[in-house]
Amino acid sequence: MFATITSFISSCLLSDVRTDSLKKEKIDSSKAKEYISKNLNSIHKTNSWQEISELEFILVDEWASSFIRGLTILPENKQKLKVRLQTKSGEITIEFLDGKEKGKIFGIEKNLSYLGNKKENFPKAKIYLESLSLYLRLTFLLENFKLYGLASEEYTIENKKFTQIFATNGLENPESKFDQYLFLINSLGKIENIIFTYREVFDFYKGNLKLENYDKLKDIEYPKLITINDSPKDTNFTHRLIIEKIEWK
Repeated sequence: MFATITSFISSCLLSDVRTDSLKKEKIDSSKAKEYISKNLNSIHKTNSWQEISELEFILVDEWASSFIRGLTILPENKQKLKVRLQTKSGEITIEFLDGKEKGKIFGIEKNLSYLGNKKENFPKAKIYLESLSLYLRLTFLLENFKLYGLASEEYTIENKKFTQIFATNGLENPESKFDQYLFLINSLGKIENIIFTYREVFDFYKGNLKLENYDKLKDIEYPKLITINDSPKDTNFTHRLIIEKIEWK
């Protein structure tokens, strides 16, 4: 009885990306997967990502607040980075390309974050690097989740309608062990926003990725501007990734 009450209280504190329509409806993964296959693969080509093992980015990570940026490993509010990203494992290496710490290297390998070419253990870098890896991979991870939901109602932003796809590796209701994602897809079949939780940081946290300036990468379209903010209707930003160059291996 006590365990049940504790579980209920805990679930109430967890953020939940599902809209009212998704909470009311029965989750049907097959229906959502059918929609993804018919409407998204022509642009995002999630299957094509299987052929790409590594991506290299030149990008600028720009922060609106020095205080919030100061909680990360970045020394500048506008920091230019070279990023090497393993598409399947999510392992990542970054190098500062400008600023007072130009040439500094951080990375994650086998779930451990490190500093420098000697790969000295550096736990402070872990949250930032994991976040960056996730933000850069989410568009092509869409078919990798265990549970999906296709909402019958559309999501509206300033009179613009979006199809809602809910995804998680957990159960339908919020769980502390699993994050949730709500992909908002425009009429052209492009993912324009992704509402997400980040349980490792805060159980109650809910943020948004705004994906813009799509460009061709091989035969796949990929956003060249990724803005992290509080919600799809938010016009401000916490930070944004301005991608100047992408190469793949």
